[in-house]
Amino acid sequence: MKNSIDNQVFLGKIVTEFIPADNPREVAVRSSIDAEKVLREIIGDAVQVRQTLVALYLNNGNKVMCAEVVTTGTYKQVLMDRMTIAKQALAVGATAVIIGHNHPSGNERPNEADKRGTQKLKRALDALDISLLDNIIVTADSKYSFSDNGERSLA
Repeated sequence: MKNSIDNQVFLGKIVTEFIPADNPREVAVRSSIDAEKVLREIIGDAVQVRQTLVALYLNNGNKVMCAEVVTTGTYKQVLMDRMTIAKQALAVGATAVIIGHNHPSGNERPNEADKRGTQKLKRALDALDISLLDNIIVTADSKYSFSDNGERSLA
């Protein structure tokens, strides 16, 4: 009896490789303020242009092991790609993740899509024994931390 895999054609394989930065700098995240600084550095001038979703992957000491722009969206929305975030967290051996994105509108309050996406990501990471510590929304001059505000989507 032939295995069902014998009838499939594989076009390639997916390989994940961790490449350390040339000039790494350890950043410990102890609060939403620390995370906000890193997020603003990565989002940069796009803060008022289009939404950018960033993930910070942390080790047991809450030091950033890896930070990346996960997706870039439009002025009004950005896709929260749970699979990409979970895959990268596993690849670098992260024990915790902080995500953040910007609202070019200047309104730092999360909308329903932000809350639902955060809740879905939390469940996906929980299944992998990885903590989602926060979702931080930044604007040109303010921020909103799900953790600091007791958002139920992180519970």
